[in-house]
Amino acid sequence: LRVAASVSFIVLLILTTKWDHIMKALRVFRIPPLFVLILSMTYRYIYLLLSTVEDMYIALLSRTIKGHSRKEGQKWVAGRIDFLFHKSRRLSEDVYDAMVSRGFDGEVRIMDNFRIKMRDYVWLSLSIGVFILQIIKI
Repeated sequence: LRVAASVSFIVLLILTTKWDHIMKALRVFRIPPLFVLILSMTYRYIYLLLSTVEDMYIALLSRTIKGHSRKEGQKWVAGRIDFLFHKSRRLSEDVYDAMVSRGFDGEVRIMDNFRIKMRDYVWLSLSIGVFILQIIKI
């Protein structure tokens, strides 16, 4: 139950908060910049590479009239894995070169600044109140 609650909380956080704000919050909590950078890049490129795999599969289906044998299918999958590996390496090198040419120094920056407002204090106090009530009832 604890694992399910933790996963549910993380999914809720990711679905309700902008990714850039999550990355900024990690930096506020003193998570090392390299970890935040790797997490941010991984998040972006997983979706990019999944889109590439989907496009390759749709291209195969659009050119195929009859099904392939198991051996032909395995050969196609192996070829696509090789292609995707080389494409991801090339893409990562190109992106890194572009980042360095634009003055990247390893620090993740976003344009929004966090400001604590009155509604944040109200929400925090309500959350703490509900938490205390739950502990007292148990």
